[in-house]
Amino acid sequence: GAAAAPQVRGDRNTASGFGDVGVTVDLEHALADGTDGGRVWKRRTTVTVRDALPTSPTAMTRGIIASVAPTRLDGADVASLRALVAQDNAYSIRLPSNVFDPSSPKVVASVP
Repeated sequence: GAAAAPQVRGDRNTASGFGDVGVTVDLEHALADGTDGGRVWKRRTTVTVRDALPTSPTAMTRGIIASVAPTRLDGADVASLRALVAQDNAYSIRLPSNVFDPSSPKVVASVP
C-alpha cells in the first residue's frame, strides 16, 4: 500500500542537543512474497529523525539523531519469520531514502 506522509512535529528541546523539528516515518518489513512474486511489505515500527544541533556556535557540521520505537512481533509474524528462515529466504526492511521526502525511493536492507 501507499506509504503515509511523514509526520512533522515541532519539539523544542535544545538542552538535550535536539533540533526543533522531528520527522516520524514507518519502517516496513517483508516476511513473505506475494502471489505476484513481489515482497509483501507491512509496517514494523516507526523511526523518528531529528536534527542534532552543532556542538558549539562555531561548529560547521550538524548531524541527525534517529530513534526507533520499540515493538514486538506478534504470533503470526513470529510464525512467518520462522517460515522465512526455513525456506532460506531473506528478511528485509525498508525506509524512504530521504525521510524528509515521502516520495523518495525506498532503501532496502536484507539479511539471508
